[in-house]
Amino acid sequence: MVSVTTPVARATICQPGKVSIVGHSDAITYMRTSFVEAEGKVEASVLRPDGEERIPAVIISYSAITPENKTADMFLFAQALARAGAAAIVLGGTLALPPSENNTERTHHLVGCAAEWLVQNAKIDGERVATIAPESSGKVGVMLTRSAVPAVIPA
Repeated sequence: MVSVTTPVARATICQPGKVSIVGHSDAITYMRTSFVEAEGKVEASVLRPDGEERIPAVIISYSAITPENKTADMFLFAQALARAGAAAIVLGGTLALPPSENNTERTHHLVGCAAEWLVQNAKIDGERVATIAPESSGKVGVMLTRSAVPAVIPA
């Protein structure tokens, strides 16, 4: 897998919803937003550490991952990242492992929308962005990119 920079085509779907601040604790602002997709609305949680400087960001494609009858709560992971100084957006939904092709198609589109939203609303450093999302190989991977808008091209 090779990571490259590419512009995101502006889709008529994936329209962001209103942003609401739902809390502030331990120098982190907690927000909620959503994205309207062809399949419906996808809720998202956003965590932004206090400060005016541009910070790294992590896009987490599912709020829960369920491998082998267990559940990993990705919101808790996002909280740890925010405490360490990174903005995080967690897209709602549960990813059952191994992921299906539908999971990876949904993910790539929403990850692009979330990345664009972060650039416009969360004052992130577009040179320091990571994505946690399923790959077409059936694994959940972390992709680091030098652009806020990631794209993956099979090697």
